[in-house]
Amino acid sequence: MRAKSEDTLRRWLAAERDDDAEAAEAALAALFAQLPAAAPPLGFAARVASLCVAGAAAPASVGAPAGIGAAAPARARGPLATLWGRLLLGLALAGAGVAVPFVPALLRELFGGLDAAALLGAVPGLLAAACGHLVGALEGLLTLLDLAGALAAPFRSPAIAAGLLGSLLLGAAAFVLLNRLIGTDRSWSHGHVHG
Repeated sequence: MRAKSEDTLRRWLAAERDDDAEAAEAALAALFAQLPAAAPPLGFAARVASLCVAGAAAPASVGAPAGIGAAAPARARGPLATLWGRLLLGLALAGAGVAVPFVPALLRELFGGLDAAALLGAVPGLLAAACGHLVGALEGLLTLLDLAGALAAPFRSPAIAAGLLGSLLLGAAAFVLLNRLIGTDRSWSHGHVHG
């Protein structure tokens, strides 16, 4: 059977190399057909089912492997998970509902003659302007992301990455050489001026 599988594998690779799609598909299907069927060992399903039934009946133990023992019910988290959190939210909503009729008078007191109707009329325009700025910022971000992708694409090639590394090393060597030349020139010129 192994020789037959190797022959089928060679036939598939030769068909792929020759760009013969139909022959390659047929050889690949034959190759997969020759693979042994994977099956769990006998009694596997019975063991898993018995562990699940036993785990559901017994409380989860600290040292038990994963999947054995009953899982603790998921506890809700967050500020509204407790009675106090829900009660506080209810009181805040009720207080906001009671305060709504007093908002125009409060605004007049705080801002001196500010008309609540004019303020409420300006809200849609302010929201539209804020949304316009948000859309502009998102478009700019998408443009920057496209630009970053376009700039990063050539560096995925090993040849370009090696060329860039070589250029950086050459530049670093040039700076070291320039530093030595300048240092030598300074010490030479200072020695003649003072000597």
